[in-house]
Amino acid sequence: MLLLVGCKKKEALPTIIPGQGPKMAGVPEGGFKTLTTVDKEPGHGPAAKLGDIVVVLYYGKLTDGTMFDSNMDEQFKPNIEKDPYSVILGVTEVIQGWHEGLVGAKEGMIRTVNIPYAKAYGSAGRPPEIPGKSDLIFTMKILKVFKAGVAPSIEAEDVKTGTGPKVTMASTIKFSYKGMFLTGRAFDEQEDLSSPVAKLIPGFKDAIIGMQAGGTRKISWPPGSPNPTGQIPPGQPLEYVIEVKSVQ
Repeated sequence: MLLLVGCKKKEALPTIIPGQGPKMAGVPEGGFKTLTTVDKEPGHGPAAKLGDIVVVLYYGKLTDGTMFDSNMDEQFKPNIEKDPYSVILGVTEVIQGWHEGLVGAKEGMIRTVNIPYAKAYGSAGRPPEIPGKSDLIFTMKILKVFKAGVAPSIEAEDVKTGTGPKVTMASTIKFSYKGMFLTGRAFDEQEDLSSPVAKLIPGFKDAIIGMQAGGTRKISWPPGSPNPTGQIPPGQPLEYVIEVKSVQ
């Protein structure tokens, strides 16, 4: 994604739990009589409620231990070939057990959700991976919680403080950057670009004001932030690391 002019086209976010929607009534309960959660790490910050965006890594297993889907391994290491999964609680078309099981989640939390099949794929299952009437066990690592009704905030943190001239809106800079999903997978990387700061995309140019030549800054880019090309999947937070090489 060129920060001056646009973004490379990217494959759509894979749908890991398609089509059931947040409600599924009338299916009898199975081995798990109720949905339960177990928190292995407590997390921090505000707890997720309906309407909030929760961004997760996960792996899903059947009750016999068979893993049927994941974007992280059992040591919580992300699979960088897959994106984090972003859920608007009560809205996104995922199984009911995800909507219920993620309520109360906090950033940094590791939570296991035991889901009765009535709140998963019901009597039909999702063959061949998930037989009919299968209770499911999801272990999730909560990467981010974005609160409904709160305007997204682009945050900047200096990794290395420069010693040269400071960046202003009137500056022309030479810079390099890397854009990544929260798994660390890069979606774009550019070296030795040159541009007036005023021509950079909204949000990004404000985040680099005050940097000095020779400095490096990490920019946290929440969902709903300026995305003029529309190529980043909805709900995906991003990180940029930018190095300013010279300021004129």
